[in-house]
Amino acid sequence: MVYAFLFKNDRNWLNVNSPKRQKVETINNRVNWLKRDPEVLKKVHEVVVGVNNISGKPIRITVKSLGDRIEERALLENHLDKL
Repeated sequence: MVYAFLFKNDRNWLNVNSPKRQKVETINNRVNWLKRDPEVLKKVHEVVVGVNNISGKPIRITVKSLGDRIEERALLENHLDKL
Protein backbone atom coordinates (compact mmCIF):
# COMPACT_ATOMS: atom_id res chain seq x y z
CA MET A 1 0.00 0.00 0.00
CA VAL A 2 2.86 2.37 0.79
CA TYR A 3 4.61 1.35 -2.41
CA ALA A 4 1.51 2.11 -4.46
CA PHE A 5 1.16 5.53 -2.85
CA LEU A 6 4.81 6.41 -3.49
CA PHE A 7 4.63 5.03 -7.01
CA LYS A 8 1.69 7.28 -7.77
CA ASN A 9 2.71 10.41 -5.87
CA ASP A 10 6.52 10.50 -5.59
CA ARG A 11 8.02 8.16 -8.15
CA ASN A 12 11.33 10.04 -8.29
CA TRP A 13 11.95 9.53 -4.55
CA LEU A 14 10.92 5.89 -4.87
CA ASN A 15 13.36 5.30 -7.74
CA VAL A 16 16.24 6.99 -5.90
CA ASN A 17 15.67 5.09 -2.63
CA SER A 18 14.80 1.67 -4.01
CA PRO A 19 17.44 -1.05 -3.83
CA LYS A 20 19.41 -1.70 -6.99
CA ARG A 21 18.31 -4.61 -9.12
CA GLN A 22 20.42 -7.69 -8.43
CA LYS A 23 21.48 -9.74 -11.40
CA VAL A 24 21.38 -13.47 -10.80
CA GLU A 25 23.78 -15.55 -12.86
CA THR A 26 22.40 -18.92 -13.81
CA ILE A 27 24.84 -21.68 -14.54
CA ASN A 28 23.50 -24.38 -16.80
CA ASN A 29 25.69 -27.42 -16.36
CA ARG A 30 23.03 -30.12 -16.46
CA VAL A 31 24.43 -31.70 -19.61
CA ASN A 32 28.06 -32.65 -20.07
CA TRP A 33 28.39 -31.99 -23.80
CA LEU A 34 32.00 -33.20 -23.90
CA LYS A 35 30.82 -36.60 -22.69
CA ARG A 36 27.65 -36.72 -24.81
CA ASP A 37 29.39 -35.75 -28.06
CA PRO A 38 31.42 -38.97 -28.52
CA GLU A 39 28.39 -41.10 -27.60
CA VAL A 40 26.22 -39.45 -30.25
CA LEU A 41 29.06 -39.52 -32.77
CA LYS A 42 29.43 -43.28 -32.32
CA LYS A 43 25.69 -43.85 -32.89
CA VAL A 44 25.62 -41.58 -35.95
CA HIS A 45 28.72 -43.22 -37.43
CA GLU A 46 27.18 -46.70 -37.06
CA VAL A 47 23.98 -45.55 -38.78
CA VAL A 48 25.84 -43.84 -41.63
CA VAL A 49 27.98 -46.93 -42.25
CA GLY A 50 24.85 -49.10 -42.21
CA VAL A 51 23.00 -46.81 -44.64
CA ASN A 52 25.97 -46.66 -47.01
CA ASN A 53 26.22 -50.47 -47.09
CA ILE A 54 22.60 -50.94 -48.17
CA SER A 55 22.45 -52.03 -51.80
CA GLY A 56 19.88 -50.63 -54.16
CA LYS A 57 18.49 -47.16 -54.39
CA PRO A 58 20.60 -44.55 -52.51
CA ILE A 59 19.15 -43.17 -49.31
CA ARG A 60 19.43 -39.49 -48.52
CA ILE A 61 21.19 -38.85 -45.22
CA THR A 62 19.71 -35.90 -43.34
CA VAL A 63 19.68 -34.72 -39.75
CA LYS A 64 16.08 -35.89 -39.49
CA SER A 65 16.78 -39.35 -40.87
CA LEU A 66 19.86 -39.81 -38.66
CA GLY A 67 17.96 -38.59 -35.61
CA ASP A 68 15.11 -40.97 -36.28
CA ARG A 69 17.45 -43.93 -36.70
CA ILE A 70 19.40 -43.27 -33.49
CA GLU A 71 16.23 -42.19 -31.65
CA GLU A 72 17.78 -38.82 -30.75
CA ARG A 73 16.04 -36.61 -33.30
CA ALA A 74 15.26 -33.73 -30.91
CA LEU A 75 18.86 -33.71 -29.68
CA LEU A 76 20.23 -33.42 -33.20
CA GLU A 77 17.70 -30.84 -34.38
CA ASN A 78 17.77 -28.59 -31.31
CA HIS A 79 21.36 -28.86 -30.08
CA LEU A 80 23.42 -29.53 -33.20
CA ASP A 81 25.52 -26.44 -32.44
CA LYS A 82 26.59 -27.91 -29.08
CA LEU A 83 27.70 -31.24 -30.49
